[in-house]
Amino acid sequence: VQLLTRLQTTLNRIAEGMSPMPPRAPGAPPGAPPPPPPAAPRGSTTTATGARKPGARPSSAAPPPPPPSAATTAAEMAAAGASIGTLPLFVTQVILGLVWAIFHILIITLQAFVFMMLTVVYLSLAHEGH
Repeated sequence: VQLLTRLQTTLNRIAEGMSPMPPRAPGAPPGAPPPPPPAAPRGSTTTATGARKPGARPSSAAPPPPPPSAATTAAEMAAAGASIGTLPLFVTQVILGLVWAIFHILIITLQAFVFMMLTVVYLSLAHEGH
C-alpha cells in the first residue's frame, strides 16, 4: 500500500509539471526523507498538497497558466537549432535509415540461411562417418 501511495504521489507530481522527487532540506543526506509540507493558512480552502478541501468553495485564485502554444514550441525548437534548413537533412536521414534497415534485415536473413545450411551439412557429414 505504501508503494502504491508513493507511486501515485510521483505520478501526480509529474502530471502537475513538478519534479518527480520531492525537495530535500538543504544539507540533508541523499536518503533523508523530504521536509513536511508547509501548513495551509488558517481559513484556507485547500489542503497542504494543494487539493481543495471537501465542501470548500473555490477561491478567487488565478487559474493555472495555459499550456505552451505552437508558436512557443516553434520558438523553442528554433532556439535549439531546428529550422527549415535542417529539413533536407532530416529527410535524408529517414531515407538512409530505411535503406539501412532493409539491408540489415536481408543480411540477417542471409546469415541465418548460411549457418542453417552449414549446420545441416556438418551434421550429415558426421552421420555418414558411422
